[in-house]
Parts: sequence; structure tokens; C-alpha cells
Amino acid sequence: MHSIAIPECGFPVNNALLGKEKLALAENTIVAQHVVRDCVQIFGSITNVPITKDVITAARRPAYVEYCVHLDDQKRQQAAELQRRAEFEKQQEDIGQLQRLKASLMEQLAKKDEEEQDQKREQTPPRS
Repeated sequence: MHSIAIPECGFPVNNALLGKEKLALAENTIVAQHVVRDCVQIFGSITNVPITKDVITAARRPAYVEYCVHLDDQKRQQAAELQRRAEFEKQQEDIGQLQRLKASLMEQLAKKDEEEQDQKREQTPPRS
């Protein structure tokens, strides 16, 4: 029979690390917290953990990558917004042209109606 004591001993550690306010953390964040906790235990105290150039570089790299991804997302969103604005302005311009065309056609139609009315008046003999 296999023992489940080893996996179960991690539950109190998880509860201590997470607490109630951090239950929505991603799995990789939880794993990272375990790694930090284990490293501190190996060195005995947080003040005994050596901070080398490699450690600093490793800590900066994910943050920098996330920052670059964030900047790329912002650029994409700005480009999409500019595209939407350009399309909207084009649509507004097209609507304006169509409204001007409609007004011109309505004016021509009114002139034709007026001419037809004049022709009808000229064709009908005056009543005496």
C-alpha cells in the first residue's frame, strides 16, 4: 500500500503561502513561491541567500518579457483603434456624399415636377 503522507504534507504549506486573498493565483506563480520558500529554507534565512548577477538577470528577464508583451499589446490596440477611426471617418464621408447626392437628386426631381406641372398648365386650355 502506498503512502499519501508526502503529498499531503504540502497542503499546509500551500495554505500558508496562499492565504484566502491569493486563491486565484496561477499555477506557475504558486510553483515559484514554493521554489523561493525552499531556497530560503536551504540557506537558513532570507539574509543568507546569495544575490548574484545571474539571480538578478533571471529575476528581470520574465518581467522584461512581460513588459515587452504589454507594449506590443498596446501597439496592437492603438493600431486597431486607428483603423476603426479611419473606417468610421470613411463611412461618415461616404454618408455625407450620399446625402449630398440625395439632396441633388431631390432638387432635380423637384425641378422636373415643376417643369411637368408647367407643361400640363400650358397644354390644358383655359376655361372660360
